[in-house]
Amino acid sequence: MAYGVDNAICICCFVTPKYQQSQYCEKELSYADSCKVPIIPCYMAEKEWKPTSWLGIIVHDLPRVNFRDANKTNISEKFEELLKKIESVVPQNDLEAAMDLEGNDEDDYDNGGTHSEGEGSNADDENNYNYHNVSDGEVDNAEQDDAVDYGNE
Repeated sequence: MAYGVDNAICICCFVTPKYQQSQYCEKELSYADSCKVPIIPCYMAEKEWKPTSWLGIIVHDLPRVNFRDANKTNISEKFEELLKKIESVVPQNDLEAAMDLEGNDEDDYDNGGTHSEGEGSNADDENNYNYHNVSDGEVDNAEQDDAVDYGNE
């Protein structure tokens, strides 16, 4: 988790009650906040729910995107709004550097968008990017398989 935060130019967290209950999400977002990484909360839960405790403290005054009313007809507009928020909180040179993927080997990325450090990874490669997906408290990260709800498997 720390590697992802340390190398992030921005954190977009998808805020739900399950996200708030996750100890992994709390650790990661609290660390990002302490490192002064820009955070953009994306509200996903029903309108009457509001983040409280640790999550409420972190996201209270931050610019946010409301995905609560997202549907097929307006989802593109919601993502455009998110992109504009990212552009507004990330310094232009950092944004350009993050988007300049020329020269990166596609083998550095797996099909799921998550690159985990470990055996066979290029953790020390300067072109290595860490895509870390956290949604509803489920962590998609090889080191934390116990955090993922696998259902009836």
